[in-house]
Amino acid sequence: MDEQHASAYYGAGNVCYHVDKFQEAIVFYKQAITSGLNDDQSVHFMIGLSYYQEDQHAFALASMMRAVELNREDAEAHFYCGLTYAKLDMIADAIKHFERAVSLNSEHADAFYNLGVAQMYLEQHDQAKESFQSALRIQKDHMLASHGLKQVMGTTE
Repeated sequence: MDEQHASAYYGAGNVCYHVDKFQEAIVFYKQAITSGLNDDQSVHFMIGLSYYQEDQHAFALASMMRAVELNREDAEAHFYCGLTYAKLDMIADAIKHFERAVSLNSEHADAFYNLGVAQMYLEQHDQAKESFQSALRIQKDHMLASHGLKQVMGTTE
């Protein structure tokens, strides 16, 4: 195991990711893992993001769950687990991860917004209203949360 090579592979993966070459990024990230970064949470997170960008949600979920396993306090990893579960129509699981994300980062407007969307999907309108309002308290110009709040207000009145 060569930590220097592993870091180089990780860096190459990041370069590919940032120019939207997600499949190439995945190859480099996986090489980083086999070169010694298997327990590095950020590598698994980036693999998950890359798969997510490629609409390969089952693979994304496996990598995101590994990232969460390695760092249960990472709000962003929980947020992306939530997004991925939602893409897989596993809404109850998505809600759990969005809730964990906002408990770890109470200023994560997008996590509150997506929590609200998931709650609306399960017809939990009162909770969705609170989630959209929380997103708007954090980011007053959050257009999607504003739209979601208007939608949910129409269902609760």
